[in-house]
Amino acid sequence: MAENVTYTPAVTISGNHMKSIPTRGILCTTRQPVIIENNVFDNMAMANIYLSNDADY
Repeated sequence: MAENVTYTPAVTISGNHMKSIPTRGILCTTRQPVIIENNVFDNMAMANIYLSNDADY
C-alpha cells in the first residue's frame, strides 16, 4: 500500500483549552502548513505539541 503524499490537509488549531490529557495534546503529521496559536495546555502527561518526522520543516 502506498501513501498519497499530495493528499494532506493544511491545519489550523486555535483558541482551545486542553487539560489533563493523558497523551499528546496535538500530534501533527501533515506536510502542509500548520498554524497552532492561542491555545492553553494545562497538566499534560506528554508533549503538548508533537510534529512527526514525516513533516517538512
